[in-house]
Amino acid sequence: MEGAWPEAHENLPLYRSGSSTLPMYRHSSSALPKGGPVMQEFSSNTADSGPNLAYVEFYVRDAAATAAELRHKYGFETCAKAGSARSGSDHYSLALRQGNITLVVTQGEAAHAYVERHGDGVADIAFQVDDVRAAFAAAVRAGARVVREPGDSDGGDAAVAVFGDIVHSLLDRAMSLPPEFSDAPEFSDHSADAAARTGGFEDLDHFAVCVEAGELGGLVEFWQRAFGFRSVFQEHISVGSQAMNSEVVQNAGGDVTFTIIEPDLRARPGQINEFLEAHQGPGIQHLALSTRNIVETLDRLSTQGVETLNVPDMYYDALPERVTVTEYAIGSLRKSRILVDEDHNGRLFQVFTRSVHPRGTFFFEVLERCGAETFGSNNIHALYAAVESERVASEVAEVTQAVCLDDLAQQAATQLPRDVWDFIEGGSGRETTLAHNRTALDGVRLVPRVLADVSRPRTATRLLGVDADMPVAVAPMAYHALVHPEGELATARAAAAAGVPLVAGMLSSRPLEQIAREGRPPLLQLYWLRDRAQLLRLVRRAEEIGCPGLMLTVDAPRMGRRLRDLRRRFVLPSHVRPVNLDEDLRPGTGADTGTGTGIGTGGRAPTVAEHTDAVFDASLSWPDLEWLREQTALPLLLKGVLDPADAARAASAGIDAIVVSNHGGRQLDGAVAAVAALPAVCAAVEGACDVLLDSGIRSGTDVLRALALGAKGVLLGRPVLWGLAVGGEQGVGEVFSLLKQEIEDALALSGCPGPEAARGLAAVLDGSDRTTRSASREAAPCTETC
Repeated sequence: MEGAWPEAHENLPLYRSGSSTLPMYRHSSSALPKGGPVMQEFSSNTADSGPNLAYVEFYVRDAAATAAELRHKYGFETCAKAGSARSGSDHYSLALRQGNITLVVTQGEAAHAYVERHGDGVADIAFQVDDVRAAFAAAVRAGARVVREPGDSDGGDAAVAVFGDIVHSLLDRAMSLPPEFSDAPEFSDHSADAAARTGGFEDLDHFAVCVEAGELGGLVEFWQRAFGFRSVFQEHISVGSQAMNSEVVQNAGGDVTFTIIEPDLRARPGQINEFLEAHQGPGIQHLALSTRNIVETLDRLSTQGVETLNVPDMYYDALPERVTVTEYAIGSLRKSRILVDEDHNGRLFQVFTRSVHPRGTFFFEVLERCGAETFGSNNIHALYAAVESERVASEVAEVTQAVCLDDLAQQAATQLPRDVWDFIEGGSGRETTLAHNRTALDGVRLVPRVLADVSRPRTATRLLGVDADMPVAVAPMAYHALVHPEGELATARAAAAAGVPLVAGMLSSRPLEQIAREGRPPLLQLYWLRDRAQLLRLVRRAEEIGCPGLMLTVDAPRMGRRLRDLRRRFVLPSHVRPVNLDEDLRPGTGADTGTGTGIGTGGRAPTVAEHTDAVFDASLSWPDLEWLREQTALPLLLKGVLDPADAARAASAGIDAIVVSNHGGRQLDGAVAAVAALPAVCAAVEGACDVLLDSGIRSGTDVLRALALGAKGVLLGRPVLWGLAVGGEQGVGEVFSLLKQEIEDALALSGCPGPEAARGLAAVLDGSDRTTRSASREAAPCTETC
């Protein structure tokens, strides 16, 4: 929606719950009971006959534009209004009807916070009840949070919060809309064109609800206790490498059905995780609208500009062997890309519209039931194949347009939520060090050699104790799942395929063991924790999976003051967590959510800085380094060294490698640019250990500059996340492909057959006429003129 219903997005569901012949999944059980659907008995605390659906309210950025889209594309008619569309009005709502379906679109003060976080979407599922006060009391007893208490002596209307930012308004059964609504004759359109636009929809068949892992059972129990819903289907669904749990609950009257889905954390993250990430929490993914003739309805919708999910032709080639279809010709189904499922009662025809939401988090399902009670379980694999093929094609198209890493940055900036982009891209303070990392690298001018036979430049080397296809490794970065549902798993696969070593961050959003299985064992980065036993457990885990080394970050006694995050009060989405830490060291989600573990801050989720300040130990010193050396035989690397005196002491202490880094400009603002510190650090260690450069690398020429100034190789940070955001594993692979091509070009054009030759290349430092070579560099203090 968001200002009408803009650009299409390809993400569609991989689930439809409910075949009566499939094994069912019981949320509270660790086993899968055999047999048909579980019909669960329930007892209700409600004082009436149970709720019926009154209306569904969307919070939107532009109510008039969204209502126009629903009218002209889906055939709804505006029937009532509330508030004023004038600037400065606290709210403006339009109600639209078609058949037995009432939708309300609302803009204004109340909707603003919702839209900023989630984008346009369902915010209120309103119920009609016999007794508002009794229904409200039952919902609160069942665990709902109070949004609006009943008003007048007759009960009035009320509202309770259920999950995420979704509420149930409660209306007297005689009311279909809140009392502030009035007729809207100015929207009446009795023309022939308006009559032809009807969508043919009769009922709202069901809501598709996505919740975080572990929340499904509690939500089901709430609807049972509060409103007398019953559970009609339960299922564990596995498709490809993804898996999810699904349960369907329904009210006593059968006109309100919720299909609830949660991801299975034992499987690879999938499209439910994508929804939760893009939506920033649980919510309504789609509404299923029913019609009596799906072919005619889709023909009409297509004419009016509605696009639907593409389904592979092979689905229809195999359809006659799977389903006996008598209602429609296979050719008609193929033309409209209609999916078909059946149970012992009949057939289900269904299709999904392309998401009209900028984040891909809301769409419609159109369905026709010809006796069937199923929700389309047997269509899961066809949907999976269709969605994955479209998504891969889309990602490939996007990343193949990039000709340098900055192109991927521009694409990522447009796709990621603004607060996530700022968290990734931002630096500390006024970001002077962040900027100087780039200007200092650009100021290193190289002196090419000639007549060196560079017909076949070689990029391969040995880096961080392992063979590498180029002198580049992935820097340790927290929370890859912020930018892509697969997070570090996709990064690990792409790095392994490219022959690039990976350093897994201690604050990774995927378990260390899973990361190792997806690619090859990574190095493990560590921060110094207050809980030394937890630190030691991480070391043991690294040893068990064969990590080639430990990288201790030494420039972060506390997080730098990152103004972008402070202004937005950035907190991690609930599905992104530092899963390698023990539960009590992870950030809590706030006392009001019922979570009793993790680092909390008085009832609200902590910011990233608040969490790290609570778990990091600022007392780290040289004796601690000696203690860590005694605990493990793994190679030990230090990241965050800028002063040559510190580098010399580390080398004399037997450190295996040093990473010259200012944390990408995210710690001390005003610190020296990393590349400016590199020559003196290399001279100080006198070859006793390898030296790598981190912070600001954006091209193959930057890699060559680092080699010429004495580095063994570089760590690559933000560009990896750009590629991951744009194209997942494919996007990260494109980052490595572009960078390797640029390194080959840089080596050839500078007269260097390989990385070793580049380390003897002369360089002119910015602000100086003096040339320098890494082999003869003096151990002088670094200066900003470097």
